[in-house]
Amino acid sequence: MGIIYDELELLEIFRNEHKVIDADASIYSYKSTDALGYTLELFIFIYISYAIFKLTHENLKSLIYDWICWYYKKIVT
Repeated sequence: MGIIYDELELLEIFRNEHKVIDADASIYSYKSTDALGYTLELFIFIYISYAIFKLTHENLKSLIYDWICWYYKKIVT
């Protein structure tokens, strides 16, 4: 069945189009970087209902926040 999400809402949050990681498997990535150097990334695996959120900063070597979500039905913003 896959994940249900509003592409226009994600476009508004990330301020850019998604990047296609694998078109056949429906894997997409959204990425946004602000003026302070923080980067928020969202990876969506549509068919396996899997999503990854990552928050990083350009001056840090490790992730600030990494959240893996299994068996999602819907992403609501």
